[in-house]
Amino acid sequence: MRLSLRRTLEILGGLAVLGLLSYVLWGGHQAPKATTEADLNALKEDYENMQALLTRLTGSLSREKQLVSQLSQELKESRETPIDVKPEHRLAILVPFRNAYDELRQFVPYMFKWLKKKGISFTIFIINQADDFRFNRGALLNVGYLMIEREYDYFAMHDVDLLPLNEQLNYSFPSEPFHMAAPWLHPIYHYPAFIGGIMLMSSVHYRALNGLSTHFWGWGREDDELFKRITEAGLHVLRPGNLSTGMYKTFRHLHDQEVRVRDMMKVGQQHVVGFQRDRVSGLNTTMHTIESVEARTVEGFPYIFVSTRIHCDLKATPWCVKPSVCQPGYYRHQPSNVCRRCGTNCWKGFVIFGNCTQTSNTLCKKIGRDISPEEAKKYVQGTM
Repeated sequence: MRLSLRRTLEILGGLAVLGLLSYVLWGGHQAPKATTEADLNALKEDYENMQALLTRLTGSLSREKQLVSQLSQELKESRETPIDVKPEHRLAILVPFRNAYDELRQFVPYMFKWLKKKGISFTIFIINQADDFRFNRGALLNVGYLMIEREYDYFAMHDVDLLPLNEQLNYSFPSEPFHMAAPWLHPIYHYPAFIGGIMLMSSVHYRALNGLSTHFWGWGREDDELFKRITEAGLHVLRPGNLSTGMYKTFRHLHDQEVRVRDMMKVGQQHVVGFQRDRVSGLNTTMHTIESVEARTVEGFPYIFVSTRIHCDLKATPWCVKPSVCQPGYYRHQPSNVCRRCGTNCWKGFVIFGNCTQTSNTLCKKIGRDISPEEAKKYVQGTM
């Protein structure tokens, strides 16, 4: 079934279903503890109305009775403030996603409890890439934004494998783009222009920037391009200050490199284009098809799972297709089917010859002096 994101939001907004549920059920706003049976029946009816709508849009949803029971019980036990209080700001947590279900099972309960404790009005959206192209984080975040921009005035671009630990970390509405996982706090990435991991931004600013570039397929560099868009627009990247927890106690990083292999190999002109300023792609060029929108839970904690197919312009970015052959210096990792870097990389002054396997190292041949990437291209059998 093909539905534009804007049309989906118009339908949901017109029936006041998605807005009501994210506000009543998932927004951090709480009803009185002494909830009557009539109140619960009314909430159950609202939930069933949403289920019926989602069924018409995307097909039958499973576990309906269980979800109603869990969410109604959650309401009965923990709501404390009136349900008709409109929040000043509403946060959408947008998580670009593919196959990381182990991380997801930890992420949803943890973030739900963390944000609820902070009094944030929020909804968690998992934006799943369902096509066979290489992963495109930028396009997925654009898809998520187009779905929520009318209902939420700010959002977080949030990796599924990064959890906040320091209680001083702030998910409140930012006056300018707020990079929570600052280079001096992230456990892995420390270069000054890094803005990945967790980034909060107002919907107005993201629209003004035309969102993220969609030219980056595979792993990396889409957030570096976003940093350039932010600075060229005259905005500033805000970051946390006065935190004493440092790089290893501010966040918990769930990523297992042996299980969740990063698709880092650059194909064709991908490396060159990746360092060029992209003034073409963004929200206005994000082509996609929504396959399903589902209400799901993990351990009773609710979230919305959006499954989408990203469309690729093969003329503009032919590297969106998964390569059938790994380049020298990479081997085919299983079961991920990703070309993974060999155990040892060649330093400057060496070039890679031949292929490797999971258990063997790169074959490096010394040239005798440092050579530039341009000069390395002369060596047909390998690259820098």
